[in-house]
Amino acid sequence: RAKPGKEAYLRYDLSHKNGPFGHAVGFSVSSRKALWAGAGQTYLASSLDIPIKLELHAMTGLYSAGKGHDLGGLIAFRSGIDLIYETDGGVRYALSYDHRSHTGIYPDNPGVESIQFVISIPLS
Repeated sequence: RAKPGKEAYLRYDLSHKNGPFGHAVGFSVSSRKALWAGAGQTYLASSLDIPIKLELHAMTGLYSAGKGHDLGGLIAFRSGIDLIYETDGGVRYALSYDHRSHTGIYPDNPGVESIQFVISIPLS
Protein backbone atom coordinates (compact mmCIF):
# COMPACT_ATOMS: atom_id res chain seq x y z
CA ARG A 1 0.00 0.00 0.00
CA ALA A 2 1.39 3.39 -1.00
CA LYS A 3 1.78 5.97 1.74
CA PRO A 4 0.16 9.36 1.11
CA GLY A 5 2.61 12.02 0.03
CA LYS A 6 3.22 15.09 -2.07
CA GLU A 7 4.05 15.18 -5.75
CA ALA A 8 5.01 17.90 -8.20
CA TYR A 9 3.89 17.09 -11.74
CA LEU A 10 4.71 19.11 -14.85
CA ARG A 11 3.01 18.26 -18.14
CA TYR A 12 3.55 20.09 -21.40
CA ASP A 13 0.94 19.68 -24.13
CA LEU A 14 2.60 19.86 -27.55
CA SER A 15 0.93 21.75 -30.39
CA HIS A 16 1.00 18.77 -32.80
CA LYS A 17 -2.20 16.69 -33.07
CA ASN A 18 -3.33 13.52 -34.83
CA GLY A 19 -7.03 14.11 -35.40
CA PRO A 20 -8.60 14.66 -31.97
CA PHE A 21 -5.55 13.36 -30.10
CA GLY A 22 -2.96 15.73 -28.70
CA HIS A 23 0.56 14.86 -27.64
CA ALA A 24 2.11 15.57 -24.24
CA VAL A 25 5.26 14.99 -22.23
CA GLY A 26 5.38 14.88 -18.45
CA PHE A 27 7.65 14.63 -15.44
CA SER A 28 6.88 14.16 -11.76
CA VAL A 29 8.83 13.95 -8.53
CA SER A 30 7.40 12.98 -5.15
CA SER A 31 8.34 14.01 -1.63
CA ARG A 32 9.87 10.52 -1.32
CA LYS A 33 12.06 11.07 -4.41
CA ALA A 34 10.01 8.82 -6.70
CA LEU A 35 10.49 9.98 -10.31
CA TRP A 36 8.35 9.44 -13.41
CA ALA A 37 8.94 10.81 -16.93
CA GLY A 38 6.96 9.95 -20.01
CA ALA A 39 5.12 10.89 -23.17
CA GLY A 40 1.75 10.07 -24.62
CA GLN A 41 -1.57 11.32 -25.87
CA THR A 42 -4.47 13.43 -24.64
CA TYR A 43 -8.10 13.75 -25.70
CA LEU A 44 -10.10 16.87 -24.86
CA ALA A 45 -13.90 16.78 -24.79
CA SER A 46 -15.47 20.22 -24.69
CA SER A 47 -18.50 22.26 -25.69
CA LEU A 48 -18.59 25.83 -26.94
CA ASP A 49 -21.59 26.48 -24.68
CA ILE A 50 -19.92 25.89 -21.29
CA PRO A 51 -16.41 26.54 -19.90
CA ILE A 52 -16.15 23.02 -18.39
CA LYS A 53 -13.99 20.47 -20.23
CA LEU A 54 -12.99 16.86 -19.72
CA GLU A 55 -9.54 15.63 -20.70
CA LEU A 56 -8.26 12.05 -20.82
CA HIS A 57 -4.58 11.23 -20.98
CA ALA A 58 -2.50 8.07 -21.42
CA MET A 59 1.28 8.17 -21.25
CA THR A 60 4.11 5.66 -21.27
CA GLY A 61 7.14 6.42 -19.14
CA LEU A 62 9.98 5.40 -16.91
CA TYR A 63 9.65 5.21 -13.13
CA SER A 64 12.17 5.19 -10.30
CA ALA A 65 10.74 4.47 -6.84
CA GLY A 66 13.39 6.39 -4.89
CA LYS A 67 12.18 5.98 -1.28
CA GLY A 68 8.56 5.86 -2.49
CA HIS A 69 6.17 3.19 -3.68
CA ASP A 70 7.71 0.34 -5.71
CA LEU A 71 5.65 -0.21 -8.87
CA GLY A 72 7.46 -3.46 -9.70
CA GLY A 73 9.57 -2.30 -12.65
CA LEU A 74 11.07 0.53 -14.67
CA ILE A 75 8.26 0.98 -17.23
CA ALA A 76 5.12 2.64 -15.88
CA PHE A 77 2.00 3.85 -17.66
CA ARG A 78 0.17 6.93 -16.41
CA SER A 79 -3.47 7.40 -17.36
CA GLY A 80 -6.06 9.73 -15.99
CA ILE A 81 -8.90 12.17 -16.30
CA ASP A 82 -9.06 15.91 -15.68
CA LEU A 83 -12.19 17.97 -15.00
CA ILE A 84 -11.27 21.46 -16.25
CA TYR A 85 -12.66 24.97 -15.94
CA GLU A 86 -11.13 27.32 -18.53
CA THR A 87 -11.24 31.12 -18.25
CA ASP A 88 -11.69 33.46 -21.21
CA GLY A 89 -7.93 34.12 -21.06
CA GLY A 90 -7.09 30.42 -21.47
CA VAL A 91 -6.02 29.75 -17.87
CA ARG A 92 -7.26 26.33 -16.77
CA TYR A 93 -8.11 25.11 -13.27
CA ALA A 94 -8.58 21.37 -12.99
CA LEU A 95 -9.21 18.53 -10.62
CA SER A 96 -7.20 15.58 -11.85
CA TYR A 97 -7.08 11.87 -11.03
CA ASP A 98 -4.49 9.51 -12.45
CA HIS A 99 -3.21 5.98 -12.03
CA ARG A 100 0.30 4.65 -12.59
CA SER A 101 1.19 1.00 -12.99
CA HIS A 102 2.95 -1.31 -15.42
CA THR A 103 -0.32 -3.02 -16.47
CA GLY A 104 0.99 -6.50 -15.70
CA ILE A 105 4.28 -6.60 -17.65
CA TYR A 106 6.13 -7.45 -14.41
CA PRO A 107 5.03 -10.12 -11.89
CA ASP A 108 3.86 -7.68 -9.19
CA ASN A 109 1.55 -4.78 -10.25
CA PRO A 110 0.75 -2.65 -7.18
CA GLY A 111 -0.10 0.67 -8.92
CA VAL A 112 -0.42 4.11 -7.37
CA GLU A 113 -3.04 6.84 -7.67
CA SER A 114 -2.76 10.62 -7.55
CA ILE A 115 -5.36 13.31 -7.02
CA GLN A 116 -4.19 16.76 -7.98
CA PHE A 117 -5.36 20.34 -8.26
CA VAL A 118 -3.92 21.77 -11.47
CA ILE A 119 -3.37 25.31 -12.70
CA SER A 120 -2.45 25.51 -16.38
CA ILE A 121 -1.24 28.74 -17.95
CA PRO A 122 -0.86 29.16 -21.72
CA LEU A 123 2.66 30.11 -22.81
CA SER A 124 1.61 32.04 -25.91
